Amino acid sequence: MVSLFVAASVGGLLLVQRLVPAIRREEHNDVAGFIYAVLGVAYAVLLGLMVVAVWQDRQAAEDAATNEANELATVFWIAHAFPEPQARHFQELARSYARVVIEDEWPLMKRGKASPKAWDLLDDLRGSVEDFRPTNDTQVMLYDHELQAVHDLGDARRARLLKANEGLPAILWAVLLMGGVVTVGFTYLFGLRSTTVHTLMVAALALTIALVLFTIGALDYPFRGDVRVGPGAFQSVLERFEHSNLSDL
Repeated sequence: MVSLFVAASVGGLLLVQRLVPAIRREEHNDVAGFIYAVLGVAYAVLLGLMVVAVWQDRQAAEDAATNEANELATVFWIAHAFPEPQARHFQELARSYARVVIEDEWPLMKRGKASPKAWDLLDDLRGSVEDFRPTNDTQVMLYDHELQAVHDLGDARRARLLKANEGLPAILWAVLLMGGVVTVGFTYLFGLRSTTVHTLMVAALALTIALVLFTIGALDYPFRGDVRVGPGAFQSVLERFEHSNLSDL
């Protein structure tokens, strides 16, 4: 896509150079240069804002996934202090939830979907904790902490799934693409005596714009594409679940 954009930009310049002599375009270089300076700054600011926006969205998505994994770990560790068989049951549900998120839900998020099985496991975990009846002050304290951790886990999960479907709206993409075309096309109005120099300048500008647009597209929708947020946080806590001395396995 980057190569096609650069090739089309250079092709357009060569066509204009053939149809309109450089000497005719050179007469308007001063006025065109003033207008192009304003146009270039406006488009550069827009590109910069969009890069910052998609990068912040990606960081927020990564933070949401990490926060969810941390809440799941809290549920698992608190569960160890519960009496049997509840302790083992809570930990097994937490362990199963981590596996389903990694193996089932993460691939689904590429298409903006969630795993029904993961929702069922979270509901089972919440219901199991709510059904527990503490019999002493220590268990009351554990119950309150565990229930709060489960609720926080649900909130973190919803935040992650919302981030999976957040991207730049179509209107912004239309503005970015049209702005790139206008910015490159405006350079055709300049008249330079050296065709080679003019071609290199246009190619460099088109390459820069195309690379920035490609970066925005790659970072947009943080759980899709080649630079998507991975399930590393869940893989880390699952590994701890499997090897920790606090695991009931």
